[in-house]
Amino acid sequence: MLHAGHGTDHEEPRVLGGGAAHGHGIADASGTIYLPKGHCGVAMVAVSDDEGSTWRHIAASTPDLPATDHEVGVGIDRLGTIYVAWTGPDGLPYLAHSSDKGHTWSRPLEMGPPGTQHTGWTELYVGGPGRVVLAYMGSRQVLGAANQTYEAMMTVSYDVLTDSPTFYSGTINDAAKDAFVVGL
Repeated sequence: MLHAGHGTDHEEPRVLGGGAAHGHGIADASGTIYLPKGHCGVAMVAVSDDEGSTWRHIAASTPDLPATDHEVGVGIDRLGTIYVAWTGPDGLPYLAHSSDKGHTWSRPLEMGPPGTQHTGWTELYVGGPGRVVLAYMGSRQVLGAANQTYEAMMTVSYDVLTDSPTFYSGTINDAAKDAFVVGL
């Protein structure tokens, strides 16, 4: 496990500073709230155990693999493992997990299918332990390429907590059409 050494683990009466955009929040069975946000290049999660009165901030990404924007997703399984997904500086989706309430994190796993050059708008869903689904828009062209198109993509893993997880990825729209512009 990697320790997110630049993160903080303290109480503050606010959510994350900076811009207002953040990912979709979730709550676990005990009522703890998890609110993800990319903040200053860090994939962060604000956690509240008291209905939002106070928050502690945990950093899931590492300085060598920062989050590139505010699009960070969070999920938690029934055993309390926290999963965080973000877009890295190479434009690809990454996932890390923590089984100790965010004090330490796994090494980030790159989850994009071969040939993908840029992704964004990532959504994370967590099922049972080690079972995750990432849904995102992905492009096979370099970011900013003339006539760049996007495909709606999904990556699934049933064993992301193992030493060698397997990822299944696919396009969920007609690849001949730009899913970002014309929809599925």
